[in-house]
Amino acid sequence: NCSFTVTVADAEAPQLQCPGTLTHGVDSGQCGAVVSFTVTHTDNCLGSGQNRTGGLASGAEFPVGSTTVSYEATDGSGNQDTCSFAVVVTDDEDPTITCPQDIVHTTNAGVCVGTVPYTAPTGGDNCPGSNTALVGAGAPNSPFSLGNTTVTYRVTDAATRTAQCSFVVVVEDNEAPTITCPAAVFQGTDSGACSAVVMFADATANDNCGVGSVAVVDGPVSGSTFPRGTTQVVFQATDNSGNTANCTLDVTVYDDELPQITHCPASITASNDPTVCLGQVVYAAVNFTDNCEANSTLVQGQASGSNFSVGYHFIQHQVMDGAGQWRTCSFSIVVNDDESPEITCPADIVVNTTSTTCNQVVSFAMPARSDNCGTVNIGQSLGLASGSNFSLGTTTQSFTAADLRLHFASCSFSVTVEDVFA
Repeated sequence: NCSFTVTVADAEAPQLQCPGTLTHGVDSGQCGAVVSFTVTHTDNCLGSGQNRTGGLASGAEFPVGSTTVSYEATDGSGNQDTCSFAVVVTDDEDPTITCPQDIVHTTNAGVCVGTVPYTAPTGGDNCPGSNTALVGAGAPNSPFSLGNTTVTYRVTDAATRTAQCSFVVVVEDNEAPTITCPAAVFQGTDSGACSAVVMFADATANDNCGVGSVAVVDGPVSGSTFPRGTTQVVFQATDNSGNTANCTLDVTVYDDELPQITHCPASITASNDPTVCLGQVVYAAVNFTDNCEANSTLVQGQASGSNFSVGYHFIQHQVMDGAGQWRTCSFSIVVNDDESPEITCPADIVVNTTSTTCNQVVSFAMPARSDNCGTVNIGQSLGLASGSNFSLGTTTQSFTAADLRLHFASCSFSVTVEDVFA
C-alpha cells in the first residue's frame, strides 16, 4: 500500500469593497455629521472576516474635515485585503448674529455728537473659531455724528462663511441754542412826532450744531417807528434741528420835546361892573401844541369869565405833556374902579330967628354917601358945621365924598335963617 496527501491550498485573497469618498454637510446646529456607510467583502472560501483598522464606524458623528476610514479583510488562509475611503464633512451652515434694536440718543452737551453706549453683538456658529468684527465706524461709546448712522457687524466662521446684521444709531439734537439780545434801547422822540424810528442790532446766537436763523417773532423790526413808551421786541433763534430760544429787547421811546404855547393872552385892563366892586373878565384861551398830548391847567388866578375884584391879578396857566414837561403862560388882569361914590345932601333948611337974636343954631344930618367898593370919606367944603350959629340969611352947605380910588362926588344944600319978628 501506499498513500499520499493531496493538499489544496487557498491562495486567493478576499475582496473588500469600500465606498468612494463620502461628502456630507454638517447636521443642523452641529459641528459634525452622523455618517453611515457599508463596507463588504467576498472570498472564495468560507471563514473570512473584516475589521475596521482606522477612522470611525458607520453611524458615528464625523467631525468637520476629512476622516480616513480603513478596513482589512482576512480569510481562513491568512490572505488579506485592505481598502480605505475618506469621509469629508463640510461646514455648510452659516453663522448667526443678532444686532441691538435701533438706538436713539441725544447729542452731548455743547457739541454736535453723541457718545452712544451699547453692547456689541457677538456672533454664534455651529463650529468653534468664529470671529465677529465691526464693519466700518460706530464702536460702542464712540462719538456718533448728528443724524442716522448705520452700524454693521459681521461674523465669519472657520469655514469663512459669513453673516452680518445692522442697526441704526439716531443722534438727535435736543439742545436749544443760546441767544443774546442787544442792550436795551432808550431814545427820544423824533422832532414833532410822538414816536421814533429806532435802529438796533440783531440778537446773536450760538448752537452746538449750528444756528439756522435769528429773527424777530414779536414786535417791530429794526428801522420801524416805535411809539412813545416801552415796546418789547422778541427775537427767536432756531437751530438746524428746529430747537428754539427767545430773548426780549426793551425799546423805550421817551418824549423829550416840550410843549409849545402858540398863543398866550395879553395883559388886560378892565373896569368894574356897575354898582359892584367887581368886573367880569373874559380872556382868550391859551393855545398850545405838543408832539404827543398835553393839557393846560390854571395854576394861579381865576378862570376866564370869573368876577375879578378891583385890583391887580396874576394869571398863570401851565401846559404839561404826558412826560411831565411843561411851559407856562402868564399875564395880568387889572380891574379898575371907575365908578364915583354917591352922596346925597339933606334937604334945604329954613329956620327963624328968635325974639332976642338975629341968628339961629342949626343942626343937620351928614349927607348920605355910598360907594361900590365900600369905604367913602366925606368932607365939608363950604358952610358951617352942624350945630353952628347960623346968621340971618342963606348959607350954602357943600360936601364932597371921596372913595379909596379918589373918585369924588359933591352935593350942597342951603340953611336959611329968616327974621319973622317985627
